[in-house]
Amino acid sequence: MTVAALYEVARAGRIHLRPGRPAANLMLDTLRQVLAELAAEQGPVGEDLTAAEHLPDPAPGPYEIVRARTVRAAAAKASLHTGPADDVAASPARLELLLDAVRDGALSTADAQALAWHHISGGVPDAEAAARAGTTADAWQRRRSRALARLTASLQPEAAA
Repeated sequence: MTVAALYEVARAGRIHLRPGRPAANLMLDTLRQVLAELAAEQGPVGEDLTAAEHLPDPAPGPYEIVRARTVRAAAAKASLHTGPADDVAASPARLELLLDAVRDGALSTADAQALAWHHISGGVPDAEAAARAGTTADAWQRRRSRALARLTASLQPEAAA
């Protein structure tokens, strides 16, 4: 890289335009070009390691872990979640939405259960969920569809007004 930069600087012909010490000027111009090429390979000019301090940590913090455990306990009490614990830890917001809908009266526990089992608990198949609930798969699908429509309607801003 240095030899190529030296060749480019010498070939540009700017050395003879400056008076005095042409070898020093050639060396400084070559060094400047090599450093610019190295900086271009490493990233944008002016970027330093302090930017790395502001990157978010992908691992959940203590608050998120406690929140996920609390939501999982409330969901288990309402029989809404049957999947693995990491499923809730990754996204407790869906279960919180269902728990709030049950608390506000927008959904019955059975309706919230139908949505949770399908969308949160690893996608429990309709036949298995219907067997757990003691109904047919078609009835279970209809219940889930209607529950989703009620949940969507309860979240609309004009429904709250």
